[in-house]
Amino acid sequence: MNNIKKTINRIKKKKLTIGAWLQVSNADSAEIIGNANFDWAAIDFEHGTIKVNELNNVIRALELGQTLTFVRVAHKNANFIGNILDSGAHGLIVPNIECREEIESIIDKTFYPPIAKRGVGFSRANRFGKKFNDYKSKQKDLIVIAMIESQKGYENLEDILSAKHLSGIFIGPYDLSASMNLMGKFESKKFKETINKILKICKKYKKLCGIHVVENNSELLKKRIKEGYKFIAYSTDAVILSSYKTNL
Repeated sequence: MNNIKKTINRIKKKKLTIGAWLQVSNADSAEIIGNANFDWAAIDFEHGTIKVNELNNVIRALELGQTLTFVRVAHKNANFIGNILDSGAHGLIVPNIECREEIESIIDKTFYPPIAKRGVGFSRANRFGKKFNDYKSKQKDLIVIAMIESQKGYENLEDILSAKHLSGIFIGPYDLSASMNLMGKFESKKFKETINKILKICKKYKKLCGIHVVENNSELLKKRIKEGYKFIAYSTDAVILSSYKTNL
């Protein structure tokens, strides 16, 4: 697990990390991605086909490659978040956060007492009790990322960033552009100005700022790195598989 610990430290220190994005319900493909030299992988429960009863095996497959695991949550209730963390996810990516109270509610469900109110029990995350004390002692290593995907989230960004135990934010480009009536128009002046302001505000508050490069486009990835984003998801397994074709 040394690589996972190194990735956690890099994220905590706001150094560049690049992650994969999993939407396909298949542990074998997750194992391949886990060995593809990504720093982390996000399992997409909002738009992907992966189910809760498949999560343990997908996380196991990623861990074979010592890849840190996030889950983009589909629901914000305590049982769902608890199940994800009990499966061994190292962090949460939470969609469409629009105010500080929303992300504080998630944080309240993420950490054990005395930090917050997550339910305590033996689970895969603590090796069904065998590593309970070790897991408990590393609670602060859990990472919570709020997705900024709307005009309202953007307008309330400074308040959101003030939430304690929030590691940073992550721009969802398609939803954010859609909320601006600019769906997918990432080269528009207004969209560029908005994400640049988000990046500057994150730097001001010394919080991690990430973005999803959805296209399988290495030049765009390099551009985002140069712009200063430190938590970047690169494409998706589905997009990459869709691009796999002959040139005949």
